[in-house]
Amino acid sequence: MRLRPLTVCLPLGLLACGGALSTQQGGLGPEARLGERIFQDTSLSASGRQSCATCHVAAAAHGSDNELPAQLGGPGLDLQGS
Repeated sequence: MRLRPLTVCLPLGLLACGGALSTQQGGLGPEARLGERIFQDTSLSASGRQSCATCHVAAAAHGSDNELPAQLGGPGLDLQGS
């Protein structure tokens, strides 16, 4: 079986930066904490009211928690993503 480059590069990249999931005193490592802050940051969206976590709901296995195939977003939260 031939591995795709991403399958090999992603784990190597995480090891190169110290392991994004490394723990310090039982908690998340600095890279993982930064990633979590970015994932929750609404200021990065066009509307300023939406974060990655808005559509990627942890309780829904990081999928959507509704029946929309793509979530609404954009400046007015009325454009469907592609």
